[in-house]
Amino acid sequence: MKFCADTYFSALCHTAIRTTDENLLQNLYTKAEQGDLCFTDAMPWKDKQIFLPRPYLQPQPTQALDPAQRKKWKNIKWLPVSQYPAYLTALQTGQPFETDAAEVKFGQAFSADKVQVKTEEPPEPYSVGLFQFGVDCGLYLIIGAKDQQTFEEVRNLTFLLGQGGIGGKVSAGYGSFVLLEAGPLNSSEMQGARQLQQYLAADTATKYIALTTALPREEELGEAMEGASYELVRRSGFVQSATRMRQQKKQEQYFFAAGSTFDHPFKGDIWDVVPGEEHPVYRYGMPMFLRIG
Repeated sequence: MKFCADTYFSALCHTAIRTTDENLLQNLYTKAEQGDLCFTDAMPWKDKQIFLPRPYLQPQPTQALDPAQRKKWKNIKWLPVSQYPAYLTALQTGQPFETDAAEVKFGQAFSADKVQVKTEEPPEPYSVGLFQFGVDCGLYLIIGAKDQQTFEEVRNLTFLLGQGGIGGKVSAGYGSFVLLEAGPLNSSEMQGARQLQQYLAADTATKYIALTTALPREEELGEAMEGASYELVRRSGFVQSATRMRQQKKQEQYFFAAGSTFDHPFKGDIWDVVPGEEHPVYRYGMPMFLRIG
């Protein structure tokens, strides 16, 4: 249903290469590497209400719950921003948390059967996993830009990306999207946007919740792991390039998933995951954090 920030950034870079601006790719990388441009993962919205990943936090011992309620709590993957304070309080106190978030549906997952036809070879059937969003549902992501020009460049690239598609089956016509601009968080009409802005802009925090699938630099890893509560996700995939004659696999890495929670924030990095080629293939791993006091 969703895609991670590294997928989005790689797709932006691929789109930048295809434009007439020879400096656009380097500018995109430089601004992101310097922290002048940052992204979250793509996250769901429904009926103008935005959702966040459930934080990976160890709860205090809870009061006795009936099995149905306990299962419902464990099945929560996404929380409306408006319910974040109550959820964090429930984790800290062990009190039950009443929510319908586990039952929210953003669309329907299904599969489609396709056939790959090669010259002088038998047809090869395969299946493609798909997700169809429901009415008034979709994905949103947050872009942090140092200046308006940087934001405009990313917005224009994202518009072009929507026409070409994002994901592993764009050549088959999948992954296209329509870009809707919600505006700055502090003035957006999306429910929860202002509260989310407060979490992102807080001056102090005791916990940092990653909204980006990310990875610390080697020298940051030890401190980042202290007191962390997290899930690891494998990041791999194949290079999408019109100039490469063979399909080439990217280097495999394990990142902290969005929702991973830390006592110490980190900067992260951008890795070239196919070194030694005619142009770099970047994987973005720099987090945007919710700051929770």
